[in-house]
This record gives sequence, structure tokens and C-alpha cells, in this order.
Amino acid sequence: MVGANRIKAVKSLQNKKNRLETGLFIVEGEKAVVELIQSGMELESLYVTGAFALKHKELLIDLDTNLLSASLDELAKMGTYQQNDMALAVVVMPTHPLIPVDKGLHLVLDGINDPGNLGTLIRLADWYGFEQVICSADTVDCFNPKVVAASKGSFIRIPVVYEDLKSVLSKCSIPVIGAVMEGKNAHQQPAVQHGCLVIGNESHGIRPDLLPYLSHPVTIPRFGQADSLNAAMAGAILMDILRRPKT
Repeated sequence: MVGANRIKAVKSLQNKKNRLETGLFIVEGEKAVVELIQSGMELESLYVTGAFALKHKELLIDLDTNLLSASLDELAKMGTYQQNDMALAVVVMPTHPLIPVDKGLHLVLDGINDPGNLGTLIRLADWYGFEQVICSADTVDCFNPKVVAASKGSFIRIPVVYEDLKSVLSKCSIPVIGAVMEGKNAHQQPAVQHGCLVIGNESHGIRPDLLPYLSHPVTIPRFGQADSLNAAMAGAILMDILRRPKT
């Protein structure tokens, strides 16, 4: 049984202020927690049901963390999932240095507000083999439970850093491709092995003071009547274009 104070402490990590103060965040669900344990990321505590303990007993044998048994009701009270019948982990926030943007592919996010968009973009960066995700300071917190859930485990593999984007892009020695309303047809953009892909805010796009640093402003052409694409959709299309085989 998990005590009321501990439940309250874990639940408080849904709030960004408490995550920053404690340096902890939560991960929920069987698949994500299993990946987390296998990754070697540092756990502060782990709450599991009997079903999880029985199914993954070999994984838990040598686990050096605070392991506690929890009921379905307790997992629901601590986390954000309405149904979590397996596990919840409290994880120490990793810290990642900025990888120099002089080779490889880097995803740059300017003011992404929606947790689902950020989580999906992290997952896409993982799928397409990007080096890192570089976020502006006002981009949603990557340890928000909704971001973690939407990333489907990719937060374990893809470094996410928060930086002054003007400083980063001003020193960038590789192509900077940016999604804008008025730009070159994105389908005419050649695939690249090295570059930064910049995706802007859902409502306002890339902020004006970053536009001078775009060496390749591109637009996804519209053929129908939809007024816009969300950030994750645009990111998926452009990442695929940048990764397509050369003909």
C-alpha cells in the first residue's frame, strides 16, 4: 500500500514547478516503464502492480531503486492515466549538453505550446534519426506527462535541450531549413545529411528574429481547402522530405 503523502508527492510532479524543484518526472504504463528500466535511466522510485511484478520479475531482480507495490487505484491517483494496470516510475531528469550543430540532423522547435505536438515531434525525430531536439525556452516542458506519453518512449533516446535559438542558429555551419508560409516548395528541397529543421509556434510560426538565419525557407504546398497543418504534421512531412533517398 502506498501512503497518502507519497501519493500526493508523486501526483505533484504533474506540475512543472514541482518537477523543476525536485528534478523528477513521471513515466506511466507497462511499455514505457519497461523501456525506461532497460535504458538505465536513473529511477527515484517505481510503483508496480502484482501483475507487472510477476510478468517482469527478471527485470526487477537487480533493480537498484525504491520498489513499491501499488494498486490500480493508487496508480490512478498518482498519475494521469485513467487506466494504468501495470506501473508508474518516478525518474530523475537527465541533463543533456547541446550537441554542436555542425553535422547531422537537428530538430529546432520555436515556441511549441502543445504537449502532444512536442511528444510527437520527439518521436518523429527518433524515427528519422535526428541527433537532438533543440527547443526555445518558451517551448512546453519535455517532462510534461503528456509529452512523455506522446513520445512513446522516444524521450529515452533523443536528447532534448532548451537553448537560445538565435545564438544556436547564428553559429550554425550547416543548412537551416525552416517551415514558413511563403517559401520554396518543400518538395523541391533536396535530401540532406546535415542540417537544422526549424518548426515554429502552432499559431504564429517561426518568430521574425529567427527568419534571417533560415538558409532554406520552405513551404508545404496546399492542394485542398484546409487552412493549416499542425506543427507535428508539418514536422513529419519535412523530416520525410529531408530523409528521402536521392534519385
